[in-house]
Amino acid sequence: MAVHSGKLGVVNGVAGVKDWAVTVLSRVSDYGASNTKNGRVRPIGVKDWNGRFNFVGVIPPAMPGESFSWQGYDGADLSSGTAIIDSVELFCDIENAREIVGTCNFSGNGAHTFGIGTATDVTTTSPYPALGCKANYAGTDIPDVRNWRLTISANNRPYVSSDTANWTKRVAGMIDAQAMVSMYVTTLAGLPAMNAYDILKLYVDATTYWSLKWMMGTNVAPYANVDSADAVGANLIFQFSGLDDADTAGSIVKPDLVVWWP
Repeated sequence: MAVHSGKLGVVNGVAGVKDWAVTVLSRVSDYGASNTKNGRVRPIGVKDWNGRFNFVGVIPPAMPGESFSWQGYDGADLSSGTAIIDSVELFCDIENAREIVGTCNFSGNGAHTFGIGTATDVTTTSPYPALGCKANYAGTDIPDVRNWRLTISANNRPYVSSDTANWTKRVAGMIDAQAMVSMYVTTLAGLPAMNAYDILKLYVDATTYWSLKWMMGTNVAPYANVDSADAVGANLIFQFSGLDDADTAGSIVKPDLVVWWP
């Protein structure tokens, strides 16, 4: 088959994929001994694989710790296998009026294959504009938000045994989340306080949002550039806590109002 364009690439069942990539690898060890003639020797290693795909949208097709059937079509052949989501990231660039985009990072949960096959995306285009979006913390809109970025992850744990056929498999791990909100600053005294538990809402349009309870401000970083005379700004980092200081459980609610965690 001739070299071909990636313009027909698809991740089966996922709307609005921008690109995808997969790495298949062998985790080999090496050793030297008195009978290796001063050369390194490598036994056959344990096989593993991982990948990611970027998409236009506001809700990932699968969430961290969830298993899914991976099929990456390059326009001619398929990369396929059962995978588990390690992390998802959403980026809303209000300042540059870009489409809201997401990334799913995943690892293999068993065997991977390359083979002949096809996949299509028959979904309707949704641009998901960032204009009109915002961020709200503790019931108050954060002023002059430039962009926000949300990352939700699971520390999935790999294992290999006599029953995994020399492939790495994984079990779902603990859930965590972090958000960064970039903003312009009118007053430093108005920046959110650190070490407080509250609800962070990241809007994907004028009325719907990701709701993260509890999120703690852990980093408030204002900056001023004298040389460029740019507007004074700040980056705010919030980190997830499943319980607050009163042992009240938190939650992660998707824009479609589905309570994803716990």
